[in-house]
Amino acid sequence: MRLWRVSKSFQPGSYKSPKPADVIEYVLRCFAYVPTIYTQLISPQKMKNQVHMKFAKILMAILGIWPVKLSGYNLKLYNAYFYTSFAYYIVYAISQAAMVFISDGNFVQVASNLGVTIVYVINIYKILICRSQPIKKILLEIEIRETLILEGNDMKFKEIYQGHAKTAFKSLLFYISLGTVGVSLYFITPIVKNLVEDGQNLENNHKSLILSSWFPFDSDEHYLAAYLIQCVAGFYGYAYIVYVGAFFSCILRFIVGQIQILQHVFRNINHYIDKYSRENSVANRRSQVIFTKLCIREHQYLIDFVQRFDKSIKTFMLLEFIVSSFQLSLVVYQILQPIRGVKRDPTACARKKARLPARRRFKEASDARSV
Repeated sequence: MRLWRVSKSFQPGSYKSPKPADVIEYVLRCFAYVPTIYTQLISPQKMKNQVHMKFAKILMAILGIWPVKLSGYNLKLYNAYFYTSFAYYIVYAISQAAMVFISDGNFVQVASNLGVTIVYVINIYKILICRSQPIKKILLEIEIRETLILEGNDMKFKEIYQGHAKTAFKSLLFYISLGTVGVSLYFITPIVKNLVEDGQNLENNHKSLILSSWFPFDSDEHYLAAYLIQCVAGFYGYAYIVYVGAFFSCILRFIVGQIQILQHVFRNINHYIDKYSRENSVANRRSQVIFTKLCIREHQYLIDFVQRFDKSIKTFMLLEFIVSSFQLSLVVYQILQPIRGVKRDPTACARKKARLPARRRFKEASDARSV
């Protein structure tokens, strides 16, 4: 069955608009491939041997970022979904950047729009990193090492690895839940604000939205369309921050687990040397040399793994730190503005100045009496 089967109205050189039936048929064919993609990507059979990155894989597959092993129309549909959503997010980021130049508000509003725009740009850069070859190679290495550990016969290795996988899952579940609740409240806030203002019959010349964005139409007249556009873009913005953060956290937890496994080997090195000597029919002294070299190589590999991962993410981590510092300073500035703007009572200041000479005379008289 071909995915792209169209009628004559779709043929090159034909300027007739496509029939609604053809469009509906094509959309249904696209959705028909979703179960196939699920079966080949995140079905229980495919996830059976993936323990540590299981949760992160589901989250990244929702965004179309996870490097999948698909072919044919399944891969094309998966990539088309990612590029469509990613392009939508870029266009919305451009509309947000336009507010920096066309807004006529005060410094706080301009700085707030600029901070949000920089966050969008960092998210775009972050997604490009997730789809880069170094990250794909790291994921492949994690999958290979996980298979070796789970299919091996060392129960202590499995216990350590699965313990870190469970810890990573619990922490990520808490992180995702916290982010979901926060962004849900953020989405609901403008609706509640508009309802309160309408109920109190307040003069509201402009309806509140999730963020201040530029639209090629009147957002007050077409409020529902503007709100839905921001909801979709806000979901991907939230997912690019939270889901990708969970993804990187899983990789860091994997590194910690591998270091703990190596630590366990060093603490029980005599046991593993004897085991290596028995299984490979090697003299004990020769086995000590070989096994020590293997431990050194494993340590060097983990160092190289961390360095490659750090090289991939260090730039956007630095940018995120700078933006977070900028946003925190902006919040402090907004808090201090009312304090700096408090007007003093001029009569109180005059009375205070009038009382100063009297206090000074009283002090001088007291000093004279004491002498």
